[in-house]
This record gives sequence, C-alpha cells and structure tokens, in this order.
Amino acid sequence: NLALRLRRTGLSTRRLSTDGFRLADEVLNLGAKDVLVIFAPGRVTRDIDVLLDHAQLMGAGVILVTDELHERLSSRVDAILTAPHTPTGLTSESLSAILISDVLVQGISAVAPDAALRSSQLLNDVRARLGY
Repeated sequence: NLALRLRRTGLSTRRLSTDGFRLADEVLNLGAKDVLVIFAPGRVTRDIDVLLDHAQLMGAGVILVTDELHERLSSRVDAILTAPHTPTGLTSESLSAILISDVLVQGISAVAPDAALRSSQLLNDVRARLGY
C-alpha cells in the first residue's frame, strides 16, 4: 500500500483503514503539515466528502487520485492525479492506483534520495537483526 511504501522512503505515514463512524478516530490528528491522498475512482461517498471537508478545516493538503471526478472535486483538492480505467475492462481499477502509487513513491525518493537511502538501510538492518 502507498502508506507503507512512502514510510520506507523515510516519511511518517499512516493508512486510514476504516470507514464510517470509526473514520473520525483515524482523522482526529490530521493537521496542517499533513497530506491526505484519496483514491476515489468514480463516485464521491459520504466518507470522502467528510474527509475533504475535514482536511480543509485542518489545513491539510489533499491529493486526489481519480478517473472521472476531476471537475467535480477540483476546487476541494490541491492536486489531481488521473488513474484511468481501460475501456475494455481488462484491468481493474487497482492497477492504475498501483501505478500512481509507484510514481508517487519514486518522486518522493528522487526529491529526498538521502532520506530514502537512510530509511532503506535502516529497514534492511532491522530485517537482518530479525533474521530475514
């Protein structure tokens, strides 16, 4: 997942893993120094709508990964990355999300290569001490 891979570049990240009532607990500490990456392929759910409002209220940045919500949400986000579906349906919506995640991780690594290298070395050291 994106949060895990970005953590491996040296960023402090976490994945929001719930929805509905419990989502409030997960975004409680969202702040102005945070960036929220939202994967929203084709529709705006109540959770996404609330996340966008909360991010704005807290001053957090928002990156939207979508295939068709550009116009509808452009005024509520800081950046939009297009993750198109194939017209044939031969690939799932997750394929585009995986590719976008790869690009984000590579971009962060390119901007802060020293931090990414230190984090990678530390990860490998801990794994070696664990016997992996």
